[in-house]
Amino acid sequence: MKKRETGNKSSIYFKPVWLAALTALLLIPAVSCEKKLPVPGLEISVSFADKNLSDNLLTNLKVKFITTSGFEPPAGDYQLVARATAGNRALFEERLSLPLPLSKWQPNRVYEVEKLLYFPPFIDRFSPQPAPGKAVNFSLYFEPSGAKETVVVYRRQLKLSPSPADTSDIVFLDGWVVVKRPGKKAGDWQTERWAGQQAFCWLKNPGRAATLMLRGSIPVEAPPGLTMVITLADRVLEEFALPPGNFEKIYQLTASGLGQKDGLELILKVNKTVKINEIYPELKDQEQVGFRLETIYFR
Repeated sequence: MKKRETGNKSSIYFKPVWLAALTALLLIPAVSCEKKLPVPGLEISVSFADKNLSDNLLTNLKVKFITTSGFEPPAGDYQLVARATAGNRALFEERLSLPLPLSKWQPNRVYEVEKLLYFPPFIDRFSPQPAPGKAVNFSLYFEPSGAKETVVVYRRQLKLSPSPADTSDIVFLDGWVVVKRPGKKAGDWQTERWAGQQAFCWLKNPGRAATLMLRGSIPVEAPPGLTMVITLADRVLEEFALPPGNFEKIYQLTASGLGQKDGLELILKVNKTVKINEIYPELKDQEQVGFRLETIYFR
């Protein structure tokens, strides 16, 4: 079992001027993946680790920025943001770490960024889908630190298919608390899933290597010193401290590590809890919870 670092990967390396020109020529045929940017002297190459994209998929994004001899860095610093939408629905908006601030980039170099992106489930696999798949608008843009306008540097329409039929379902067993609270609009209700001191899930064993991802958040009202233990198939994957705020854990699991059983038991255990009405005073619920769950991904 390998634990995957959850942060962005970024790198920088030098490239001679003649290689820059050659690379630019080689990139011309792949119009859908490489584009010239609205920033003079800057080109971009974008690729996903998975050739066939689907919903409910965690995939690695690799972005390569190529500066030519005519590149002039813009004034001020920017953040790189990846965004995906399907119709009016936002699928994700993730910030990517740059190897250097954009204002410090130099000509004739290559700057690389990597980030794991999660396309959540949004396609009804039982309804007929238009060929070659569901349209998803994907874009990358530089977001300024001040009041300047954002600069869109990449825009592409992806085609996503439903996740494979053999994708493991997540079955929530004991230890989970469903919290309903008023939404922003009158009559709307917001539903959240919280874990008690010990929460259980059942996962179907895929019989092959798989990735497990957990996303959630710890409320600021949680007592200090909160820790979590994650156990899968009778093996402790990790024990770690959880300060208030969002968290993400990703594990690369081998087929041998998952064992031979058809079903796998996932146990999430915390050492301290807080009452729901201490988190949401407008609710009367006094059940004890440890963290709010956003996503469990297993594929």
